[in-house]
Amino acid sequence: MFQWYRNAQICYAYLSDVHSTESVHIRNELQLSQWFTRGWTLQELLAPPWVVFFNSNWLDIGSKASLTPLISRITGVENIFDFQSSSVAQKMSWAAERITTE
Repeated sequence: MFQWYRNAQICYAYLSDVHSTESVHIRNELQLSQWFTRGWTLQELLAPPWVVFFNSNWLDIGSKASLTPLISRITGVENIFDFQSSSVAQKMSWAAERITTE
């Protein structure tokens, strides 16, 4: 699946638990969004060059590029555009807190 996302021109991420359209509230809601806790969404974030995030009303709330500092704080991934240079231990730490089963 990682290669499939890597070959994508763009990935759309629907965040059903983010409701706000105001940037201050979006930042708070993103930090609590379940999307950042799911195991499979890590590859959706890292692999494609372009990711656009949508809130529960399908309104564009930002992109991987525009939200980089916030996404880095939430995920612990320091450079989401050059994650390949990170150590295996760092990569494992990004996945360690994510849920892969319910």
